Amino acid sequence: MATAHGSIDLPLKKLLEGLIDRKIVPPQWQDMLRPVRAEIAVAVSALPDHARKVLAGKELDDLLYFDCKAILGHLLASDEAKQTNFFGQYTSPVLKAWIAIVKSYEANSLFAAEAARRLHQNAAFEIPALRKAITQHEKHVADNLRKVADLQKSIVECNKTFAASCASLKIPGFDIRLELQALVYDLQGLFAEVAALLAAPAVCDAGAYHAALQGYLNGSRAAPRLAALTAFWATPVHAPAPVSMDDSSPVEIQWTPASVGGEEPTGSSDIDWGIEVAGEAIDWGITAVETPHVPEIAPQTQVDLLLHAESRAQITNDLLELRAFLAQRRVELKTPDLAFANQFQTCNPLVAQQSLAAVDTYLQATDSVLAALRDKRLQHVLLIKVSPRYLARLVSTLELQMGKGEKLQAAIRDLQDKNAELIDTVATSHEKLRSLAASTMELQRALEAALPALFKGHHVRILSNVSCGI
Repeated sequence: MATAHGSIDLPLKKLLEGLIDRKIVPPQWQDMLRPVRAEIAVAVSALPDHARKVLAGKELDDLLYFDCKAILGHLLASDEAKQTNFFGQYTSPVLKAWIAIVKSYEANSLFAAEAARRLHQNAAFEIPALRKAITQHEKHVADNLRKVADLQKSIVECNKTFAASCASLKIPGFDIRLELQALVYDLQGLFAEVAALLAAPAVCDAGAYHAALQGYLNGSRAAPRLAALTAFWATPVHAPAPVSMDDSSPVEIQWTPASVGGEEPTGSSDIDWGIEVAGEAIDWGITAVETPHVPEIAPQTQVDLLLHAESRAQITNDLLELRAFLAQRRVELKTPDLAFANQFQTCNPLVAQQSLAAVDTYLQATDSVLAALRDKRLQHVLLIKVSPRYLARLVSTLELQMGKGEKLQAAIRDLQDKNAELIDTVATSHEKLRSLAASTMELQRALEAALPALFKGHHVRILSNVSCGI
């Protein structure tokens, strides 16, 4: 639209349409432009090196009318313009080609249509697309940074889980399989601790209390109970010393000469060794005293009983029975029943003088032993000893925990590499956006300067938002 000052304001998106409506540009301008673009492709390939600097690194598709005019201006100022004929016409084929290109552009105002289309394309598509791509890349960078932070937290949790698993098994966690196999050698020490708890006075007193009460209630008819525990308490803590022969006891040898041929030895000084005479057997007269046979005694200790699976199961069952007995007695002692309390007054003092506090002590000691037998590490070591499949599964589980942290660390490295690429892409896109916006605004100013000649001297102002956000 025309303003009061003789200028015309045209929105960028309506610029090309306005040029066609005013018959400044023919409707079939694109068909007319194709030969011109072909001429530019040929002319650029033949352009001298000194003129290529005018292109400023632009691609062939980026060259427009104003770029062609700049190349022509450079050639006119170079030695190419000095090549003329008798009539003063230029004879340089390069210069003549670019003069023809500029004239083709100016015919039918093709340059204005091409520039208007390029302005609209840059402002409506290229620049917004670059801005959108930059925004998306920056969002991806932020998302990756959040993912890296989450993965780092996950790595810390994985390391804590792996460290806790190794700590529960008391292994360093470097060579998992070898360290787990070596745990079998700790069984002696682990069961020594359990044996010490089993032999504690409170547990022994609890067993005696159980036996005394069973004996009082059932008399001579009482079947033996807690046999495995009783056998355990009767077993020595350490193996007995092996029985050996006394090295100081010599073997008695009788050197008395035997008679030869039924005759007594004479007092002759000659020594008769009992050599066979006339086919008779030689009798050396040596008698060996036989030593008694000592049977081999296999040493057995409390730890050996716990190492044996069957005896350990029996001991565990006895402990469970003893605990159930003590729990029931605790309930009975807490019950304020005078008749129940007086029924044991005349029995064994061990039963009659029991108190709630003593039973609680027995219960705590029994629970401690059961907890030690159910200890997770002890169960792991026992299963490692008897089950190769369990060992393989435990190794696989620990290696999976350790490998998970390594996989997460590899994922972090991948994200960091992607972020580095994205940051480079963002930087390149920002530079490209600035360059495209600058060239677009420069093209807009050049077109505004050329349009008055097409609009009968009226100043034309192109309304666009190319520079917004740059």
